[in-house]
Amino acid sequence: MTTTLDPTLIQRIDSHRRRLRQEIDERNAELRSVAARTLAMAAQSVDSTAEVVTVHGIDSWFAFAAITCTGTAGQTATVTGLPVEVLSLVTGALSSLRSGHDAAPWQRTDDTVRLNVAQALDQAAGFPFRSVQERILAVLEEQTGKTIRTITITTEEYDNGYFPASSVEVDCTDGDSDEVYFDALEDGEYLDELTEIQGQFGHHTTLTIRRTATGITID
Repeated sequence: MTTTLDPTLIQRIDSHRRRLRQEIDERNAELRSVAARTLAMAAQSVDSTAEVVTVHGIDSWFAFAAITCTGTAGQTATVTGLPVEVLSLVTGALSSLRSGHDAAPWQRTDDTVRLNVAQALDQAAGFPFRSVQERILAVLEEQTGKTIRTITITTEEYDNGYFPASSVEVDCTDGDSDEVYFDALEDGEYLDELTEIQGQFGHHTTLTIRRTATGITID
């Protein structure tokens, strides 16, 4: 007997498939970006002049034989001692690169992948390379156009509990202080990371981000 499926159901299935494919492609691109910066940083810790990282001997399971880096004078060094978390990250990135597939800063040919270090490091360094307080400060400084000294995040009560308020107090180095609407907090963009630092938000929860001589702190 011939299989019969409702055409409307087929349309919904196909639409869902295309959405999933797009999400997978976006996640793979994010994975490659994180792996690229991590590997570039590792290479430059071995040779500060490293320009190219090469992953050799990639097999069908995306394991590999060795990683080397090449410096500006053509010298080559082996990148060793990578922790298992980084090795897993690189393997995941390799799984989305087909032979002949260029996905800057990556380029794969047969069982070899080359990574352009400059291009890898030129990409914006977001999570996980910058802390949540560094990213919040950077976004608000871009939004306000000012250098911020402190940011105070308070709590707002919603029907389902207490969460960071969508408006924050900022104290700038020019002496100005203001209340600034920060839509990322309302969208819950940083909630998981802030909860890891603070724990569950309560009625009187306050977090303060400070610019100090030793870095950006949060408490």
